[in-house]
Amino acid sequence: MCPDLSLIGAGDREMKLHVHDSCPVLQPLEYLIGGRYIGELFRLGAVQMIESGELFTGCDAVTGKNGDGGSSKFDLDGAFVGNFYSGGYEFDCGLVKRQFGDHVELSLNDYHKLKQLIEVLINRASLLLSVAIFGIIKLLVVDDPSLLTREVINVGYVGSMLEYFTLFKDVTDELLSKWHNQLGLPVVKLVHIDNSSILGAGVSAGSFDEQVLGQGRRKSVL
Repeated sequence: MCPDLSLIGAGDREMKLHVHDSCPVLQPLEYLIGGRYIGELFRLGAVQMIESGELFTGCDAVTGKNGDGGSSKFDLDGAFVGNFYSGGYEFDCGLVKRQFGDHVELSLNDYHKLKQLIEVLINRASLLLSVAIFGIIKLLVVDDPSLLTREVINVGYVGSMLEYFTLFKDVTDELLSKWHNQLGLPVVKLVHIDNSSILGAGVSAGSFDEQVLGQGRRKSVL
């Protein structure tokens, strides 16, 4: 399951994540659920809270690791978000100092606010991913009704966010499990595709052989 599907619109904040200004590529679902963009949405939320005085109150100016208030685009990624959520308070104090400056102290209140921000982002991402998966399965059923006779529909995925960020995977699994009966679908299970790069190369090579070389073979026979 690739999050590049442009099935769902994004808001103004998500559109600010667009980095291909000279060659626009609209991928709103990617902006909402991809690890690179979850990290950026988290950073934007944290910066907004800093600027409004809701975060790191009582600290001197927050400079960030680049001297810019921690506001460099894509400074944070999905790995940072996942590590912060699962790391615990003492571990996260170190993460914040490395990102925003040694003088910045992460209070328990700050810690809980940032975890709540992550939960909002991940709950939304899981909801949208689940809707996209169900939508695609419903579309496939139109051409292949036999899918409805299966006990389980396995959906392969790649990407570190789902593989390593337990919250994202758990919430998505919970939504898929909760809704499949209401939609008249079999159990839908996310399955990580190991060695996906090798498999992808093999599929591409096989497709090329069939579409291009196969045409040459047919012509030679004729």
